[in-house]
Amino acid sequence: MKKPIQTKKERRLAQFFKALGNEWRLLIVELLVEEPRSVTELADSLDKSQNFISGHLKLLKLVGILKYESVGKFRKYSLNKDKIREILDAAHAEFFRLPPR
Repeated sequence: MKKPIQTKKERRLAQFFKALGNEWRLLIVELLVEEPRSVTELADSLDKSQNFISGHLKLLKLVGILKYESVGKFRKYSLNKDKIREILDAAHAEFFRLPPR
């Protein structure tokens, strides 16, 4: 079977959804919907190592889901766009029939 011809836009969209398709990255994004957090805060919340969290943050930033701001010696990660929150809310409402946040 031949691969479909993809435009740059389609590849980026596929990367976006692939990044959210990992349970740990989705949990990280869900935590960042609430408020910006550092690697340490995320690692503590998820009971994982900072290296583990950092690897996932790097990918989420690479595909444009996250951004960070330096606060002293720490980086506080947050969602790059409010639209990401809307996408997550729509997914929750549609697939889980839960009210949006």
